[in-house]
Amino acid sequence: MKGHYITTSAMTATRCYRKGMDPEIALQELKNNRGTQFDPDIVDTFLEIADQMEVPDYENHLM
Repeated sequence: MKGHYITTSAMTATRCYRKGMDPEIALQELKNNRGTQFDPDIVDTFLEIADQMEVPDYENHLM
């Protein structure tokens, strides 16, 4: 599951060359690529945990 967190974190983090993706869109990317790019069982578990957590507002955490 760590890999899916890292993937989601990489998609949502702002980089010097691009703005970070909205967390909800990143989760949708996991759903869209479930079974092809990402293991479906791990995506399902990751999404269950993500549903129980508050999605952070990354834009307000930037320096």
